[in-house]
Amino acid sequence: LIEFQKTEADRVRESLLLQELIQVVNQRDELVSHMDDQEKAIEEDEEIVKDLDVSLADISRNSANEKCVIQ
Repeated sequence: LIEFQKTEADRVRESLLLQELIQVVNQRDELVSHMDDQEKAIEEDEEIVKDLDVSLADISRNSANEKCVIQ
């Protein structure tokens, strides 16, 4: 409808629909942001595990080469 052909009820309904659309878009943005944060946290956790695995392998290798000495 052309703007001058809209009734007051049409305008109210259009306004309500626009408000609802804005709410949905904002919720989607929040969800996307939350998912991005979770993905970053998972990547950081995986990097920490990788670093720990390397460190433990180094410790294990060094321990195998050293002998215990009683003092």
